[in-house]
Amino acid sequence: MNILSMSVSASFIILAGIIIRAICIHKLPKRTFLAIWVIAVLRLIIPVSITSRFSILNISDSFLAIVPSGSAIRGQDAFPATTGTGTTMSAFVPDVIIDPTMLDSGTIESYTTGVTSVAGTFEFGGAFLLFVVWLTVAICLALYFIVAYLRCYKVYRTAMPIENNIFIQRWIESHPIKRGLRINQSDRINTPLTYGILKPVILLPSHMISSDNTRLTYILTHEYIHVRRFDALFKWILATTLALHWFNPLVWIMYILTNRDIELSCDEAVVNLLGDHRKTEYAMTLLGLAEERGKLLSLSNSFSKNAARERVVSIMKNHKFSYITMVAVIVAVSCVTLMFATSGTAANITEYERLNEVSSQVSFVPALPEELHGKVAIVTVGYNTSAEEIGFIRNLQTQFGFENIIHKMWPGDFFQEAEVMVDVLQEIAADPDVRILIIKQAVANTNAAVRSFREVRDDVFIVYGSPAEDHSEAVMLADLILGTNDILSGEAIVMQAKSMGAETIIHYSFPRHMAIPLLAAKRDVMKEVAGREGLQFVEIEAPDPFQAYGTTDLQAFLMYDVPRQVEKFGNNTAFFGTSCGMQTSLISHVVETGAIFPQPCCPSPLHGFPAALGIADRVYTGEFGEHNEEIVLMRKVIDIVADTRAVLDEKGLGGRLSTWAVPAASMWSAIGVAYAIEWLNGNVPQEHGVIDLAVLARLADHYVENAVGTPLGASLEFLEHDGRIYSNFVLMMVGFLTF
Repeated sequence: MNILSMSVSASFIILAGIIIRAICIHKLPKRTFLAIWVIAVLRLIIPVSITSRFSILNISDSFLAIVPSGSAIRGQDAFPATTGTGTTMSAFVPDVIIDPTMLDSGTIESYTTGVTSVAGTFEFGGAFLLFVVWLTVAICLALYFIVAYLRCYKVYRTAMPIENNIFIQRWIESHPIKRGLRINQSDRINTPLTYGILKPVILLPSHMISSDNTRLTYILTHEYIHVRRFDALFKWILATTLALHWFNPLVWIMYILTNRDIELSCDEAVVNLLGDHRKTEYAMTLLGLAEERGKLLSLSNSFSKNAARERVVSIMKNHKFSYITMVAVIVAVSCVTLMFATSGTAANITEYERLNEVSSQVSFVPALPEELHGKVAIVTVGYNTSAEEIGFIRNLQTQFGFENIIHKMWPGDFFQEAEVMVDVLQEIAADPDVRILIIKQAVANTNAAVRSFREVRDDVFIVYGSPAEDHSEAVMLADLILGTNDILSGEAIVMQAKSMGAETIIHYSFPRHMAIPLLAAKRDVMKEVAGREGLQFVEIEAPDPFQAYGTTDLQAFLMYDVPRQVEKFGNNTAFFGTSCGMQTSLISHVVETGAIFPQPCCPSPLHGFPAALGIADRVYTGEFGEHNEEIVLMRKVIDIVADTRAVLDEKGLGGRLSTWAVPAASMWSAIGVAYAIEWLNGNVPQEHGVIDLAVLARLADHYVENAVGTPLGASLEFLEHDGRIYSNFVLMMVGFLTF
């Protein structure tokens, strides 16, 4: 998480704290509010995000949620942030053969290209300028705190020890602290204060030494509680937080309220310790010690007039709290933590659980053998598992038995949970009957998990889909890797956009994606081809859906920026985004503005289109099973395409949006399973790293034909990089379908 993400996220906690404090200031123990402020501070300074299904961000995302759009997975978002140069892919010609009448006169086009990736460059722009401004103000504010404290500390150092005061000496002896508490006096201060963390000092005005013992007891007890609670340290942390998040007005409010609540909590503790019958005297002492003008920048703990009325009222209303109240406090703080201090899960897991309870049958899979000699384990990304994936898995379970098709999931935060990924595969490895392992998305840390798996199981056929790991190691670990030729598709997207009338191409992405060599190289290819073809190419940095509010922030940005770009460049502007979290909103706003959309990041007729066009309910048949259970039965892609085209034609946008004719990502899983079964049955080469491309092509063609109702040829070839051909890394491409 970056500073902005942390600040925005913590704002929810601060708002919750402000509301709770305003309503319950005299109804709850004062340490309740301090607990909330501590949670907010931790959220502001610790760049770690903990996901929770109870997070408020899940609720906020639901208002702008992306309806599951079939097979299109968030493959692009699964890539790790790496560095390095791009790769060079060899060119190939997708041989597209299609009867246009089968797709209601849709246009399917393909391109022949030979593309060399271009190294990306880093440009200093607005983001860098904002960083400089933030850092400058943060440093200035930090120096202000430090200088203010040092000026005060010069005064503190002139203080003298208190001698020959029997009462104070006995008080110190009765209040021992391991850090060695000292009490000094100074004629240069007007009110008592405490400073020091490791060697705390209570500093009293010289004129106060001769005060009556009762008054001194109140003062010393108050300062003693500050010392015991390390309030001086907390105020330094609070000042650091303010310096880092100076741009957030809510943090300034939190800073003021936290300083008040430190004093209120301390007052409450004094009254509870000395007895409720003394609160009137204590309140009068407080008023007598208040300064004429309070100070905002207080890194020591002192009596002051700042919010004095609030403190006196709080003291007079102080009372013992019941056990029920204390339980309510624990519940309230826990709820604030779960709802506001955690990040939303990347998807609604409850929806996945619901889908997993119903039977399903996807209507387009390759023809599979009737018998399966062994078990198949399929691993999907937890936050990313779509209804279509569940349907595909259910289909296999129905055909081969639930006990023979095992479904596991990667953790949602696979970047940080590599050990969990290892455990997932080790659990699969422990079953000796598992002979096929399909990894739907080879996300970050997949290679490490598979490496551990291979140490105990070398008899399992492993398939990677949508690979995001280092390919040089991946080809040694996996038997078959399937993916899209991202580099080649860069030129295809630009040429498709041009054929649809585009004059400008808008490319949305963010630094994490542009640090990925393949995506950066694809961007460079698009820019190069656009220049060659006379199209203007514009790069725009969008919010990263893996940070702060996830897709909510991203979709809000697109809602504002797409119309702005169309107003600037005209509606012959084509839009492309690298994140799956963009697609539904991007398509929706392209339709609203009459712009052009050549392809989603993960090409598929189901990725974003049904949800954006309001026909998501038509993706599934809504049928019921023999026990009246709901069935997630997907209609044929050709029928969904027909509905999509009808909506776009009605809006006068025929020929303005396009994609691949089949759901690419689901295609990998389907033909991967089919080829693995062929391997298990001994029908293809058994040697590692050797794939029968003819068999794989036949399975791919069968998948495409079932999906679109026509024998559309899928073009396949092996990855070629640095003069080496990887004979188990297969790149695929299918022609465009223009709605």
